[in-house]
Amino acid sequence: MTNAESEIAHPAIVLRDDWLVERKTLLGHEKAQLKHYDRVNAERRRLPMVKIDKNYVFDGPNGKRSLGDPSGSHIGRADTWHRDDA
Repeated sequence: MTNAESEIAHPAIVLRDDWLVERKTLLGHEKAQLKHYDRVNAERRRLPMVKIDKNYVFDGPNGKRSLGDPSGSHIGRADTWHRDDA
């Protein structure tokens, strides 16, 4: 064993019952985190929309397309385009 391997911190070795208590605590934290992510994502989906007056033009696989081009998809969110306005 090298010095680097001997310096790696490892978790304690415990009885299964003790491990199960710790695992259930961690599971509770993980579930709370997922609920928080769900709430944040729901808030993001409820953000109001704004009318886009500027004629944005994008380079795509089929050439240049604008938001007014009837052959393309035009749904987007302003926060994905204007990171400096956040």
